Amino acid sequence: MSEINPATGFTIEFGAAMTALISSKLGLPISTTHCLVGSVVAVGVVKSRENIEWSIFRNIVISWVVTLPVAGMISASIMLLLKFAL
Repeated sequence: MSEINPATGFTIEFGAAMTALISSKLGLPISTTHCLVGSVVAVGVVKSRENIEWSIFRNIVISWVVTLPVAGMISASIMLLLKFAL
């Protein structure tokens, strides 16, 4: 998505860790993967918008949007099958 060197890598990890820590203290459930992706994009934007491969970020966001309902449908289907089988 964006070129990462030691300085940007530290910034990405630190930003994601602080986000996870603050969210945890507030009792908010979060995904550390989402924090890291957000940090990579944010650091890339600060460095230069042109250096970010927006198509990769778009694909990640689409997968986030699709994953929740698909996982829900699969889980509901399995539960329905088990409900009638048990």
